[in-house]
Amino acid sequence: MSTIATALVNTTSGDTDSKPLLQLNSTLVDQPITFSDVGNNLRLLMDKVILTVNNNVATATANNDGTGTLLSASEVESLYRVVDMLSLKSHLSADTAADKNNINNSGADSEYSAFLLLPANRDPAFLSSISYLSLLRLVVLQPAAAVLVNSSGVITRLIAELKDTSGKGLYKPPAISSAVRAVAMSVLVNYLSLPRAYTALLTTTTTTTNMIDPVMDMATVGMSPSSDSKVTLRMTASALAVNIAIACTTFSSVIHSSSSSSMPMPGITHIGGDGNGDNNRSSKAPWQQQCSDSLTTATAVDGSASTAIAVSGELHPHAVQMLCSVIECLSSSDEHTGSNGAGGEVNHTIRLRGLVIVYRILRHCGPLAAALASDLGLADIIKIIAPANEDNSSSCSSDTNRASGKDEAVLLREIRRLLLA
Repeated sequence: MSTIATALVNTTSGDTDSKPLLQLNSTLVDQPITFSDVGNNLRLLMDKVILTVNNNVATATANNDGTGTLLSASEVESLYRVVDMLSLKSHLSADTAADKNNINNSGADSEYSAFLLLPANRDPAFLSSISYLSLLRLVVLQPAAAVLVNSSGVITRLIAELKDTSGKGLYKPPAISSAVRAVAMSVLVNYLSLPRAYTALLTTTTTTTNMIDPVMDMATVGMSPSSDSKVTLRMTASALAVNIAIACTTFSSVIHSSSSSSMPMPGITHIGGDGNGDNNRSSKAPWQQQCSDSLTTATAVDGSASTAIAVSGELHPHAVQMLCSVIECLSSSDEHTGSNGAGGEVNHTIRLRGLVIVYRILRHCGPLAAALASDLGLADIIKIIAPANEDNSSSCSSDTNRASGKDEAVLLREIRRLLLA
């Protein structure tokens, strides 16, 4: 369990309850969410990708719209080797996970490159193909592909298409279903689980904006009950929001130690510091860097550790955007999604992820975030959610649901404590 989680779950001297406090689930609050389910259909997905390329060439030739070239035997072999690498790594046990960078990666650059450049070299429409996107969300998790993912521009192209509201892009409704958009966003969820992906997008710009702003909008607006999105899309948006919040409230060395994909982003300098009282500005997480130049060291609840928190200055704009959106999500009413206004968000997964985000922002941005959350009525929202959580937890027949209810109860307790700190 992390130092932060351990510090927060210990009983304070003022606690009178004889029962031991439930412990905070460090995996829930510290580990990014990834969509890494593989299944047995990777080769079938690549079959469809290859067939699409060759069909497009044949159609263009028949219509005299261009000549193009069919995929060569070596190109097809490279694409199928991507499937082999993904399949092999998906079956590794936890004991061999540390060696997976060295498994079957000989010549991996050319194979991954051939796949990642398909939208640029063959057809941009691959960025709205479920087959291609399902494979892409696995490829972006591979350390051997990390540099190529960024240099290929496939992520920035995907973001540009998703944010296009002109009605002329790949994602114009009703041609593209919410299912396709959800898979596309799951690619971004996986990408944002990597070390410093947030910083890489922040420094990658188009002619008008950096690339993180539209991703922030996809996450914060997309998870809102008022977004009129289907619940699958809202759940994907909430996963994206969690990964952004974790990336921006985690010291980079912590990200490296907890992530299986630890290759640095190209062009991004490694940020040092372990988060345990190191007051150097370069050692702070992205959202902490703007909070304050002057930090104070706060002793943990059990007196065993300390951490730097902001006591003055201003919150990072993205932290403000995320906190406001999530609190609105937790409290809002919407007939389309079933949110009732009294208890707010009724989808348990989205609500739990929202609480994780609130917890991390309050924990790492300190009194500034607590003051904003209080102004937004978070304390009153917790008073409404907590009793409902207790009722639901006691009536759950599933062990999984009961465990999930306990996670929510612990998060509510810790958020309440952070608001009062």
